[in-house]
Order: sequence, then structure tokens, then C-alpha cells
Amino acid sequence: MPRSSRTGTPLELDSEIEKTAKRLRKQAKLRKKQQASQTASSSNPPIIDIWQDLSSSETETESESDNNIPHTPPSQINHTPMAENPPLERTLRQSATQDVTQQPLCITYPHMTNFELKSGLIHLLPQFWGVENEDPHKYLKEFHVVCVGMKPHDVSEDQIKLRALPFSLLDSAKEWLYDLPPGSVTTWNGLARLFLDNYFPETKASSLRREIIGIKQGKKEALHTYWERFKKLCARCSQHGISDYQLFRYFCEGLTPMERRLINASSGGSLIDQTQTQIRALIEKMAEESKHTQGEDEWYVDPPRGVKEVNTHYLENQISELTKAVMQLTKEKGVEPTVRACGICLQYGHPTDMCPELQEDQEQAKAMGGFTG
Repeated sequence: MPRSSRTGTPLELDSEIEKTAKRLRKQAKLRKKQQASQTASSSNPPIIDIWQDLSSSETETESESDNNIPHTPPSQINHTPMAENPPLERTLRQSATQDVTQQPLCITYPHMTNFELKSGLIHLLPQFWGVENEDPHKYLKEFHVVCVGMKPHDVSEDQIKLRALPFSLLDSAKEWLYDLPPGSVTTWNGLARLFLDNYFPETKASSLRREIIGIKQGKKEALHTYWERFKKLCARCSQHGISDYQLFRYFCEGLTPMERRLINASSGGSLIDQTQTQIRALIEKMAEESKHTQGEDEWYVDPPRGVKEVNTHYLENQISELTKAVMQLTKEKGVEPTVRACGICLQYGHPTDMCPELQEDQEQAKAMGGFTG
């Protein structure tokens, strides 16, 4: 075995010395190319090409060396099973603990960057509880006014309304919002439609529509009170589907005969010859004047009754009941009526109309009447 001339250690024999020499020659050529490229340009050399050449040379040598390695069939390969890690057992506490997963809301918010609701906007929002006597249309109007007034310049109206609504609902109304299917709402119009369908159904709208059609002015109700009641009723049912002409017609038909004659006289003889704008202006003017011209008793829908309007039937029933009660108490205590003396002879034992002296006078008068003249 040859030894090194410097260290004297034995050298390893290379059975494929030709392939090794070929690989060393290629590496030397690559070094020369790298040195030449560095001297030719001042910039960094293309390292990717050098590594590609090196990798190609190494793959060639590896493929050549692999061809000389004897191939063993798969049946003779010794497959030793690897030891698998046994699964970790969970404790009873860990098994009983549930993973907290956040349920998505029904609202799919539009993509926005660097946007947050201000605390001032949240404090100004109207509150809706979801009770029976609340007006959903009035709530949506107030919500719209606040959101439009506090809206930033680079944010759309739908985006700020969708993000602000959960902070405005309370109690049963907020539970209704959370119970909606996840991702079912993408626009404000869709959410407002679901809100009105739940808190203002068609049955409620039909009831208000019938109330508008059959509206009547009270016997002692002032014109301005009747007009304000009519406007509030129309505002509560915005989807009544009644034209303005029909609304004014129902309003005029519900007026008292006196008020109807006054309005017809103010319109020039007939109210139906006026336009809708003229009718509204005339009613507004007369309603405003009625606040200052009518007496205090006409300001009340049901004013108190005067002295001449006292119901005597109620007093008669009360006196009759009181008399019966006194008679019943007299019988229970056994009180006998006091005996009074006769008014003629001043004796006891007989009433005045049965006095003996009165009887004698009557007989004498009869006897004297029997004589002939």
C-alpha cells in the first residue's frame, strides 16, 4: 500500500481513478472560468450559473457511480419497523373542557382598513328594546340621522350602519340579531327589511291601515289635535299604500259637521276642487289658528261636564240604596216608631184623622144636609 511522502500515513486506493480525475478536471475548469469572470467585470459573478455547473457535474458523477453499484431487489431489503410514539392520554378534566369557538355573526362586513367606531357615535345611537309599544319606523329614522351625521368621509353609509346596529339593539332585539343565520346579511337594505318583517309584520300594518281609513274627530276634539293624531298615525305605517288624495279624503270625512263646513267655506265653497298642496296648506293654517282661538274646554278630548250635565240617575240610585240601608238597620235594632198625640183632642191611642170629635162633626153635617128647605 503506498504511503504519503510527508506524513507516512497509508493512502486509500481509488478504484475509479479515471472518474475522479475527470471530476477534478471539471472543477479546475470551473475555477478558471470563475477567476476569468471576476477579472473581466467588477460586478459580482453569476453565482447561479456556477452552482448549476457544479450540480450538473456532481449529478453526472453520482449517476456514473450509481451505475456500478449492485442493485438489490425489494424482497431482500430488511424492513425494520420504527417504534411509533404512543398517543398521550387526556385527563378527565381535559376531556370535559370544551374548546371555545367564536360563532360568526349574521352580518358579513365589507373589507375595510383602519376603521373603528368612535365612542361618541355609540353614545348617540338610539336604543331599541324590542317591546310591543315601540315604533320601529321612528327608530330607523333616528338611527339614520345619527349615522349620516357622524359618518367619516371615506366610509360608505352601509358600512357604518352595519357596524353600528349591534351597539344600538338591547335585550330581545339583540337576541333576535344573534339568532339570525351566520353570513345571511350583506347589505343594509337586507338587514332593515328583516328588522321590519320581525317588528312590524303585515298584520300590524293592516290594523293601522284600517285605523287610518276609519279615523274620526272627537266631539270636543280640537282641529289641531285631530290633525296631529292623523299625521302620527300615517307616520307609524309608512307602507300603508294609500295615496295622498285618499288620505286627505279620509281626514275630511272624519271631521265634525261644523269643522267640515268651516274648511269648505275657507276653501272657497268646496274642498274637493283644491289640489293636494292647497288642501294641506289650508289644513295646516286652520289647525294653527285653532290653537289660539278655541276655549280651554275645547282643548280636551273629553272635557269635564258642567253643572247642567250632572247625571241625576246615579244620585237617585245612591239615595235609594241609602234609604234601604237605614230601614234594614231599623228593623235589626227593633226600634218602634214613636206614638204621637192627636192633633185635635191631644190624646193618645188614635191618629188625627180618626179622632172621635171629627167623626161627630161629620155626622151632624150629614143630618143637617137631610132636612128639606
